[in-house]
Amino acid sequence: MAKVEKVADLAFRYGSAGRAFGNLMSSLVMSVCIQAVLQRYIVQPWAGSLDTLITEQEFNFLLGSGVCTFAFFWVCGIFMALPALLHVQHWKIQMKHMHLSMLAESLPVVLLNSLGFVPSGIVLKRVLPAESFSFANLPSIGTLTVQIAVVLVVQELLFFYSHRWLHVNKQMYARVHKLHHTWTAPISLVAIYAHPFEHVVSNVFPPFAGCVLVRAHFATMSIHTVLGLAHTLAVHSGYFFCDDHGMHDEHHRSFNVNYGVFGVLDWLHGTYVLPPTAAAGHDSTGEAKSK
Repeated sequence: MAKVEKVADLAFRYGSAGRAFGNLMSSLVMSVCIQAVLQRYIVQPWAGSLDTLITEQEFNFLLGSGVCTFAFFWVCGIFMALPALLHVQHWKIQMKHMHLSMLAESLPVVLLNSLGFVPSGIVLKRVLPAESFSFANLPSIGTLTVQIAVVLVVQELLFFYSHRWLHVNKQMYARVHKLHHTWTAPISLVAIYAHPFEHVVSNVFPPFAGCVLVRAHFATMSIHTVLGLAHTLAVHSGYFFCDDHGMHDEHHRSFNVNYGVFGVLDWLHGTYVLPPTAAAGHDSTGEAKSK
């Protein structure tokens, strides 16, 4: 019996590795493709106008970019929250109903943290080189691929270990991270329902640090920020339209598993766990399929 359990455990670990590395690679490919398309067909045609705008109205341009990020979070967040607000059961990960009173109590903190997006462009202007704001010199696909790969690795390392630290350190968990975990079955908008210290250290700094390290173009970082927000809203949505097989939702349910984004470091540390509905296979209602 012990041998059977050991074989089963090894099989799960190898399967987990495939899912984790597959998630990382698919994220890299999708990110590069989306970046390349948007920069080629949206940003490049407006490069001249954008360069003129940032030269003549730098403050307004940078502030406007932050306002757009703020608006994107709320529009996308509300859209992804609709299934939970309407009590849709299809593809739901946890069969729990969301309480409007709890959401109402959480929204002031969410609003406070989301306001931090507004001055983000102004901050970036101080830490990125001047060429990062030249829209006439957008990065090539090769450069994008290398930069995004580095950004994703740096982001995963910083997020995983800062996030795990907030759990392992009991004092930090009680004073800081516990607030986020009051939602054991989250919805999209509470993705940034967190203590401001946690929001800066674990949510904002990891992707920010990677982009600064590779001296990313402002367009690259702006698109990466939007994609990152869409991803974190999706994995907090409570539904299986996220790309992590419900991994982060399971973190909220079980607390001490799935500290990372892609699952690679969780696989290495033995903390990679999928929710029961994903492990058993789920049908269109989100319920486990019968064998």
